[in-house]
Amino acid sequence: MSEILQFIVSVLHHWQVLLTGGIVIAALTIYERYKKKALRWQTYFRLIVGFLIVAMFLAWRDEHQISQNLKTTQASSEATLREKEKRIEDLKVKIEDIARSKPIQV
Repeated sequence: MSEILQFIVSVLHHWQVLLTGGIVIAALTIYERYKKKALRWQTYFRLIVGFLIVAMFLAWRDEHQISQNLKTTQASSEATLREKEKRIEDLKVKIEDIARSKPIQV
């Protein structure tokens, strides 16, 4: 899947959650029931656009967190690799020292 399509899917997922399951929508429904009058279309339009902007941020944040986690994992893996390479070099030196100090017996 292309990156832009992945972003759009992520935005739509977050947007759907915000539009259908959020405390803001619940509060507006209660307010409308209490006042016994519907809110203006412009109010809903502003909410829809606002939720879309928030959804875009949430999609970006998801990817940003994944990127940060990958960077941390990479740094940790590189440090482990350096430690293992150092250990290998130390063992090679040790093997060479042992080989020099003991003649091979046949």
